[in-house]
Amino acid sequence: WAEASGAVLVIGHDMLARLMEQQLRRPGMATKAVERISKLRGAVAPSPEEAAEIANLLMNTPAVAIVDEGHRLSNAKTKLSMALHLLKTRRRIVLTGTPLQNNLLEYWSMVEFVRPGLWPKQWFKDYFVERITAGQNKDSTPREVSVMKRCTYVLNHKSGDFVHRMEASVLQRDLPPLREVVIRTTLSPLQQKLYAGYLGHMQQSVAGPPNML
Repeated sequence: WAEASGAVLVIGHDMLARLMEQQLRRPGMATKAVERISKLRGAVAPSPEEAAEIANLLMNTPAVAIVDEGHRLSNAKTKLSMALHLLKTRRRIVLTGTPLQNNLLEYWSMVEFVRPGLWPKQWFKDYFVERITAGQNKDSTPREVSVMKRCTYVLNHKSGDFVHRMEASVLQRDLPPLREVVIRTTLSPLQQKLYAGYLGHMQQSVAGPPNML
């Protein structure tokens, strides 16, 4: 993969973190991870030097990094987040669903990955997180709602050059239509007995204990 022209490496989050552990100052962990994989596949486990070379290749080779489930970057202290930030390439793409509907700090974490240093975390919390959150409550004042809308507009505008938003309708061209199939089956004798016992137990729980005089 590292030597081929135009090659693509597809790797899971956990596997990437394990293979990069030597770069995360945990000597020997990458070797152990590769040893476990090699045993499962019947292959020969690499030496510590080879495991270190694997980590170096993962860190230095990619020209483009595409990260799915980008919200998993939200905790900067996780092995996955630290491993991804070690990638030398600055051509980074993060895929996620409805980021602003989840958590604004998750949104910041993804922005920090694709545009390192753009917004200091504390400044982002003070300017965007607190103001937008304050205007989303049922008892928010008109001023807080106004500030929230203005900050949301500024956030969308400032990130518009590198955040590309798409609605679910773009998937309709590629996904087959939804088909729901309802299959009715009868319970086996054992299932009937368990189900009857469960219903009886629930009825007793709702009715409560008998009245005591």
